[in-house]
Amino acid sequence: MCGMCIEGVLLGCVSHTGVNLEEFYDTCGEESYAAFIDPHGLTELALGDPQHAEVIFTQYSNSPTLVWYLLHHNQSIALTRPQLKIISDIYHQSLDEELEVITTELKLSLPNLFLLFENLPIASAYDVDGLFQQLLLQPELDLAVAEAEVFLKKLCGNYLALLGQFNVETYTEAENSVTDAAVDSVLTQCPISVFLAKWLLERTQPSNLVHDLIPVIEFPVPFFCSYYMAWRRKATVWLIDNRSEEHFLSLLPNMYIESLYYIKHTMSVSVELQTAIDQRLRKENLGC
Repeated sequence: MCGMCIEGVLLGCVSHTGVNLEEFYDTCGEESYAAFIDPHGLTELALGDPQHAEVIFTQYSNSPTLVWYLLHHNQSIALTRPQLKIISDIYHQSLDEELEVITTELKLSLPNLFLLFENLPIASAYDVDGLFQQLLLQPELDLAVAEAEVFLKKLCGNYLALLGQFNVETYTEAENSVTDAAVDSVLTQCPISVFLAKWLLERTQPSNLVHDLIPVIEFPVPFFCSYYMAWRRKATVWLIDNRSEEHFLSLLPNMYIESLYYIKHTMSVSVELQTAIDQRLRKENLGC
């Protein structure tokens, strides 16, 4: 079973009120739940209502999705010092391993981005949007943002343009100098770096083409413990909030059906957008 099939199981446990982890447990069974909870269940919990995410801090304090919680929620709320201590511990425990995977798998040298990652001022999230405000003061920020774009474009197959309203063209594995296995390794083993790079580009370059690519590019069929599906869902929702509806609708025919199902069951959208989503859902099934 691949990651998109597991995602389909999770989506049956998600509604506008958030993810129901008990239902996810009952559906998966104890053994599978233990394997799938972090990349599927906790990612959704981390990006949901902050009042429901306390379970991550109390029961899953070693989860890298705590960093997703930090980056997503600090834009509107201040985190507590105990929360930041937990996040800082898991962040620094995980970062060196992630940077080694990225360097090895993608053959990339990203010195400024890695330096920014290493010096991330987590404690500044004690103030609302304090983390980003402190990042604006970092001397390597502009160079790090440029390298974040390189990193994400590499994951998107180095594809650089949309050809037309309903057309997306991708390079083959031989042409784009990155293998499917390498992309899958990064999206499975480097959840903090992938989410942080995307967040950094969202905050500094919201018009960047990478944001349009992630929801539509044909990525490798993901490993069942990949964080890719949650990352893609979040990227798709971000587009709704940061692109015109006309632009979103132009990309919708190429978006993954799982992301559209998620939008239908968790968000209020216009009649036109709802109709376009329903047309896709009537013709396609979740999972591969």
